[in-house]
Amino acid sequence: MEQGNVWIITLIALAIGAFIGFLIGRVRGSSSREQELQDQLHDVHSELEQYRTKVARHFEETAELIRGLNDQYRRVYQHLAHGAESLSPEVSPSIVSQPGMTPELELGAISNDRSAKSGKEEQSPQPPRDYAPKRSGEPGALSEHSGLGRAKVDKPTGRSVEDEPPPGGS
Repeated sequence: MEQGNVWIITLIALAIGAFIGFLIGRVRGSSSREQELQDQLHDVHSELEQYRTKVARHFEETAELIRGLNDQYRRVYQHLAHGAESLSPEVSPSIVSQPGMTPELELGAISNDRSAKSGKEEQSPQPPRDYAPKRSGEPGALSEHSGLGRAKVDKPTGRSVEDEPPPGGS
């Protein structure tokens, strides 16, 4: 029986060694997986920061270009105004300082300028009506007596019958 005990002890030692090796491999494997995920997370964060930087640079450049466009518009306007002043004798010098002749880039200033030119206050627009307006002395659209005075048709005979007042009505 000694030989049977040796085999049993060997198998138990082998099982314990395999289990310990499995645990060590699992611990080392998970740490490398964690490191891989950490690296991916770091890469994604750096890409996000690069994207944010690009977007911020894009909007800064767009704002600068719009400022330059506004400056160029102002210079062109001033050039045209001075040219009109110096080349056209019939144009009065005050035309350059009139309220519609200066460059206004805001919508509110343009609409205020238009109402000043017309000499009257703009009225607020009326919403569309979903009914026909009633004339005085006529029944309203929802009145019982409203309509085109259609002739009624008797169903059994198919002949038209004169309008009769409603039963019990006056």
